[in-house]
Amino acid sequence: MFPQHPLEAVIFDLGNVLFTWSAETKTGVPSTVLWKILSSNTWFDYERGRITREACFETVAHEFSLKKSQVVNAFKQANQSLRPDEKVVAFLKDCGSNGKLRVYAMSNFGKEDFVDLKLKIYWSLFDAYLHQNAQHFNSITDNGTWIPDKFAKLLILEVIEGCSSASEEGTRSFFTDRAATLIPGGHFPDDLDTTSLALMVQPPTQPDMVNPLLDRMAQNVVPDGSILVYFDKAKPRTDAVVSSNVLACFHRYSRGQELAATLQYVCGVPSGRSYLQGARYYPSANCCLGFFGRLLESAPNDTEL
Repeated sequence: MFPQHPLEAVIFDLGNVLFTWSAETKTGVPSTVLWKILSSNTWFDYERGRITREACFETVAHEFSLKKSQVVNAFKQANQSLRPDEKVVAFLKDCGSNGKLRVYAMSNFGKEDFVDLKLKIYWSLFDAYLHQNAQHFNSITDNGTWIPDKFAKLLILEVIEGCSSASEEGTRSFFTDRAATLIPGGHFPDDLDTTSLALMVQPPTQPDMVNPLLDRMAQNVVPDGSILVYFDKAKPRTDAVVSSNVLACFHRYSRGQELAATLQYVCGVPSGRSYLQGARYYPSANCCLGFFGRLLESAPNDTEL
């Protein structure tokens, strides 16, 4: 039996939980088709921010043999049918009334839909998190140790508009200076993984600094195409996902063709299914695939990927 700890937080979805809505519309689009649209890859791309709502409607209209105007009106009517579930609202108010239980909302929404929806949400029911805790996000190990790192912060900055952080120049280390007491010797070398992510999320204020950094990173490619993780030859570690992330950075700056051997190496990982065992620094298969997906996004028109 696992020890029972007091409940500290509850996470709620919005659609079909806080809000109810109807897929029945007067547009000639059957509710079954509307549900299929919501489960389509095109809709998922819209929710991920890869395409606009306008592009989404155009694409699904073609995919489901509908007129675009039908799709637009169907979703307009569906959105108008949104109603808060008052019983759930009352329950959430009760949950947060004692001040001990945190209540969060987590849901997938396209950007334009969220703009329309946020006026209907009872924001006072929920505790702020990402914006409220800006500059204070730390990773936590399995044994509960807090690790002040830069990598997770960069990933968060990448997806949150309106948040900013002071940009550093040059190479980066995974750890912040505050982690010195946790590192043997108090120093950890800068790495290509964090540096490549930083170049994509927080480009240097001086553009002419990018190519010298990429040139230095290219020196870490080894004969099999993999890339040494650290700017320290005394730590000759390699990782397929790190190699993929560096390659994505090179593609972002239109220099991906320079790492042809790395592309071949990275492509061999999913085709050989070695990612199922994870990588040195990315231990789960899902995590590996997620970052391989980032590589594809960095060069959507590259036929070699």
